[in-house]
Amino acid sequence: MVPHKQLPFTVAFLLPEEALNLISIYKKRLEGICYKFETNDTLHLTIKYLGYPSQEFPEKLAIDLIPKIRELLWPYIPAKVAIRGIDMFWKSPEADPVAYFKVVSEDLLKTMHEILLDKLGKFLEPFPNTDGINYKPHVTISKFVVKSKVPRLKKLVYRSRKNKKRLLLLKDLVLFTPNSTHTIISK
Repeated sequence: MVPHKQLPFTVAFLLPEEALNLISIYKKRLEGICYKFETNDTLHLTIKYLGYPSQEFPEKLAIDLIPKIRELLWPYIPAKVAIRGIDMFWKSPEADPVAYFKVVSEDLLKTMHEILLDKLGKFLEPFPNTDGINYKPHVTISKFVVKSKVPRLKKLVYRSRKNKKRLLLLKDLVLFTPNSTHTIISK
C-alpha cells in the first residue's frame, strides 16, 4: 500500500470488489470534471479519525489501540450499508470541491463512530468538521474537482440520485497509518 502521509490515523473499512467496480464506472463519468482520483488502494469508508502522528501520539500508540478497537467494534462487523450515487461538498471557495459516494444507510456507521468517540475519547484529537453530528459516512472519489466544472458535476449528482441503492457488506476494518495499513477485523 501507498503511505497515507496526508491523513491522520484513520479507522476505516476497505471497500469490497463490487464497490470498487462501481467507483470505476463513476471515475469514467467524472473524467474531465476531476483532475485526479483516489486510487483503489486508498479508497475507504472512514469510521473515525484518531489523530495526527506527533511526539505525544506516535504510530506505536495508534497501533496499540487496535485490540481495544477490535473489542468495541467486533459485534458490528460485517456491516451492511447502502450507497446510492454520488454527491459533492465544497468547504470554501478557495478549496477544491470533493466528489464522493453517498452512503444512505448510515445509522450503524454512526453508532460505530460514536462508540469509538466515547470509549477512546481521551486518546483522540478532536476533529470538529468530522466528529459528532458532523460525521457523515461517505467514500471520497476525488478531492480534485475542477471548479469550473462544478455545474457538470451537479448534473451528474442529480442524475445519480435516481440510481437504485446498492448494498455492500463491509468486512475488513483497518487502521491507516502514515506508513502502512493494519488489519483490525477481517471476517
